[in-house]
Amino acid sequence: MTPQWTDVVQALSSAAAFLLAVIGFLVLRHQIKQVERGIRGETHSGLYQHNFEVMKFIAEKNEVRPYFYDEKTLTGADPNYNLVMTMAGIMASLFEHVALQRPNLPNDVWESWVRHIKSMYAKSPVLRQYYSEHRCWYSTDMLVLLKDMDLRSACNEASV
Repeated sequence: MTPQWTDVVQALSSAAAFLLAVIGFLVLRHQIKQVERGIRGETHSGLYQHNFEVMKFIAEKNEVRPYFYDEKTLTGADPNYNLVMTMAGIMASLFEHVALQRPNLPNDVWESWVRHIKSMYAKSPVLRQYYSEHRCWYSTDMLVLLKDMDLRSACNEASV
């Protein structure tokens, strides 16, 4: 039995629809990868711009540098107290920005940031003091990042 022309057209239409669906899927997959690449690029750019601004501040106010890189302690009587504590807040903001962007960073870039943050934390009594006093201001993502530095303890309602 020979197929009728309607059966042939229907079979060709089905094959064409399947082919178009496969092509559409491949195009969609490509577009999703491009969007993901764009998001990663924007994340990278935003973090490095934020970091640049922090470094610029330190360069312009170089009297704060020893408090973050050379383990210099800070007392309330220090003439730089307000400036240094402001810088601690700025740096903490950068680090939280990094922590919140983790899903958008490649693993190797994330690990580089983690090493940077942990190194800064280890070398700065001021940064440790700042996080200790203000840990309730920061996201769980930030506290998880610093968990081995004893910051993950839960904040009680009275300290907020």
